[in-house]
Amino acid sequence: MADQPREGRRVSLGEALEGVMSSEAFTRYTGNERAAQAWFSANGDFEHRHTRGVFLNESGRRGVAPVLIVYVDNKSIEYDLRADKDIYLVRLAHYGFEVSDVEFKLSRTASGVRYEPPTPQRQAPPALVDLTPEELEEIDEQVAVLEGEMRERVRSAMISSLRREKTSETQKTKTSPQNGS
Repeated sequence: MADQPREGRRVSLGEALEGVMSSEAFTRYTGNERAAQAWFSANGDFEHRHTRGVFLNESGRRGVAPVLIVYVDNKSIEYDLRADKDIYLVRLAHYGFEVSDVEFKLSRTASGVRYEPPTPQRQAPPALVDLTPEELEEIDEQVAVLEGEMRERVRSAMISSLRREKTSETQKTKTSPQNGS
């Protein structure tokens, strides 16, 4: 097979895909597409209606996650979304898409132009890892100083946060090159 001319040489699907996927343009495109998929999966109809574009801005620095840039259709929506930026960072992380920041910008395109996500179907979030009895006991000790409904709300938030963190760590461990995956 190696002796055949390049034009007539048969290649496996893996070889062909490796050539396409190793190109810099394809890598950038899939990053933006993954960003759009995460944005639309993590958010609801309100965000969908006002989103005009979703892009990743790679920092170029090793170990620093990219910045997600979301273009919206009007200035007041830009301010509203910016005020809830931390919520969007948590939602994206919950769907396994980590970014260092989310920036909202006013789109220069006509307000009638709608941006459609690459795949409009929502993906289910990953199943959260259960906490150990020891972890639950530690949370209970930490919230013991609070009273009534506040204690229950804080406890619930702490449990959710720790479960998401453990799930994220578990997923990173599964996909780590050192794990052989």
